Amino acid sequence: VEEESVSVFPNPVSSIITIKEIHSSSIEIYDVVGRLIDIHQSGGGEEHLDMTKYTNGVYFIKIIEGEKTKTFKILKY
Repeated sequence: VEEESVSVFPNPVSSIITIKEIHSSSIEIYDVVGRLIDIHQSGGGEEHLDMTKYTNGVYFIKIIEGEKTKTFKILKY
């Protein structure tokens, strides 16, 4: 995943987080201790993830495109 091609906002987030990326990818959400808590498939373009179902805290969003990965640290409040 090219860092310039992906943006994740807003951060911190209270409800909906937007992920803008170029290619189709798998989006994994991990809690602060590294447990996988959700997986989304993206066809490319822009994704909107509802974070309201998660408790407040730190999460990691891992975007996987083939062999490339990029991880973003997100604060949910």
